[in-house]
Amino acid sequence: MRIIRNLIPILCLFATPSFAQVLQPAPGYILTDRTNETVSLSLRENVIWSEDFANGIPTSWTTEATPSPAAWEYRGPATDPSNEAGTRGSCISIGTTSGPPMVSPTAANGFVIFDSNYWDDNVGPCGNFGSGQAPGPHYATLTTPVFDLSAYPQVGLRFNQFCKNFQAETRIEYKVGSGDWETLWVNDVPLNSGQSEPDRFDRINITTQLGGMSDVQIRFVFDGNYYYWMLDDIRIFELETNNLIIESATYGDFNPDDQGHETGFEYMEYSQYPSEMSPLVNFNVKSYNWGAETQTGSRLEGVLRNDITMDTIYTTYTNPISLGADDFHEFRATPYALSNEMGQYSTHYRLIQNEEDDSPDDNHAVQTFEVTDVTYSRDRLETEGLFVANSQYAGIPYEMGNFFVITADNQACHSVSIAVGNGTDPTASVYGAIYKMKLEGGIVATTIAMTEQFGVTAGAYNTVGDNNVMTIPFSQPVSLDKDSVYLIVAGTLNGPDDVFFTVSGESPLSTSMVRFFPNSWFYSLNTPMVRANFGPVVNTEEINREVATLNCYPNPTNQELTVECTGIKPDLTVFDSQGRLIYQQQLSTAAAKQQFQINTSAWSSGIYLVAVTADGITSRQRVVIQH
Repeated sequence: MRIIRNLIPILCLFATPSFAQVLQPAPGYILTDRTNETVSLSLRENVIWSEDFANGIPTSWTTEATPSPAAWEYRGPATDPSNEAGTRGSCISIGTTSGPPMVSPTAANGFVIFDSNYWDDNVGPCGNFGSGQAPGPHYATLTTPVFDLSAYPQVGLRFNQFCKNFQAETRIEYKVGSGDWETLWVNDVPLNSGQSEPDRFDRINITTQLGGMSDVQIRFVFDGNYYYWMLDDIRIFELETNNLIIESATYGDFNPDDQGHETGFEYMEYSQYPSEMSPLVNFNVKSYNWGAETQTGSRLEGVLRNDITMDTIYTTYTNPISLGADDFHEFRATPYALSNEMGQYSTHYRLIQNEEDDSPDDNHAVQTFEVTDVTYSRDRLETEGLFVANSQYAGIPYEMGNFFVITADNQACHSVSIAVGNGTDPTASVYGAIYKMKLEGGIVATTIAMTEQFGVTAGAYNTVGDNNVMTIPFSQPVSLDKDSVYLIVAGTLNGPDDVFFTVSGESPLSTSMVRFFPNSWFYSLNTPMVRANFGPVVNTEEINREVATLNCYPNPTNQELTVECTGIKPDLTVFDSQGRLIYQQQLSTAAAKQQFQINTSAWSSGIYLVAVTADGITSRQRVVIQH
């Protein structure tokens, strides 16, 4: 059985970026004072034995590995490397000294890792097999002490893990008394660079193998080549007899592997829908039988309600089935096409079975969303934390945003709403941008539109629980195509040490993005509070100021570039494709149109950014130099 929970994770001015490379979690962390909710329903069960590695690998455990000196390692707050580091192997992101650590409920006090990539090759380049101090393949075991489970006829095992796999099997084995080791569970992280989420949580019914047994041991086995396996919060617990649970519920139907979804991003779950893009409301839940016995007549009841009028709009049921112990099932009820009537709505999910459930509290779930006049949003409408980038990205321009799918004709985006966190420099500026997404052997982003830069407004600052935004307009509404996916972002030239964008809610893998200038793309497991508005925003003051104009020609050019601009005391700058300032000029104070020439004969061929700033607002244009 597998349960996955997502926790923790730009500037496309000079080139068309590609997402074809293997993406990594955003390099940073979420700063929040909100209680960690990953210690959830399962932790109320009676724990028989547990280990969270707060004091390292206990002396009662046994660790073995071949070849030597490969070994399981403890990462704790006082070790070197500490629990802020994951793999130290050669196959990490360029410019980093270690990969991301696991994210478990007690990761702060430490976890354990077998780092096959490090032992085989810690210097690199990635793929320089066998060059390290303990060349693979590796066979490494981490073995618990002996348990007496004779008083517990119904037992389960749960743990957190973070695994990346190249050519290895990671598994759990068990032994009773002097018997042989037998396989209890095999990890499903696929071969050839498969990777789990950093906070993956697994729960296994081990009643058949170990229920009621004495003199029991289990061990964790890494068997093969690359990359790593991290573990934490291992528990053996007593199973209830009848316990059907909802692990997750959705009113969307996001499935990037569905061949019927043209872009792969259809039916994501939004918290706000513009009325012209009202949703098809789904009633889908992922369910497990966490009890020790079969649950018969298991079915889903789905209800859609209008939370303003308290009317029930729609009710649906799935056909009943039987779920054996440890079985998983995804219930999918008939969806409902919601009208474009604005309002607040809630979807209610309830699992029903013939048996009396020992823990009925986890048999139901509720989700809420809004149909608005113009706003399209994926965040949960209140700040849950701030994204804080690793220190090596200080001062580097960056962007954060979400993918949005356009589901209606004749849609034009007027503005982007952006939230920032307390600690943001009050003199910093932010902007919004839209990129068109295409699948061409990878995901390719093409710049559609960018707003001007605007100083952060006092009303955009947030602490946990706030929902404050500043709304930044495009100079003209931006027409977007139906059945197309766009990446809509908030950005800043100041860098993540000056501007902290806020996040709210979990994000499906690779549907929210972070980019550090010029081409370092990462995914975020938390949803940036970046919203798109398809018309004037009610009750939110849009920032409107006179924009300096800019026109550069010929484009492409060779020897000389003509620049035309307007604005009070404009400041002209030119940057190359690496973001380096190569030209700057303070122009006259006249407000009338100005025209002058720049000699480009000595500039290398490539793409450049010309920017003119007046009255705190910047206009930009990309130009191409061809020799």
